[in-house]
Amino acid sequence: MIDAELQPLDGALVVPSPGAVSWETAERVAGWVASRTRTPAPYRPDLLQAEFAELTAQAEELVRQKEEFIAQARQNAEEILHQARQQRE
Repeated sequence: MIDAELQPLDGALVVPSPGAVSWETAERVAGWVASRTRTPAPYRPDLLQAEFAELTAQAEELVRQKEEFIAQARQNAEEILHQARQQRE
């Protein structure tokens, strides 16, 4: 029996390849890239924390605005449906 996960929609059989990724090579490349990349200067955790707090406040305000928009849209849709039902009667 063929495993459903290996059977794509077009019916072709897909067999996993045990050597698709050489993890040894991936680790070497990642180490090389990491050794060539420097930490952004200056690295100031206190500044990052302040920026994070500011961006969090902005995100919370955007979420609040979106929730208000959705609530108003629902109310408008209900009013339109109510008017449409009244016109049918």
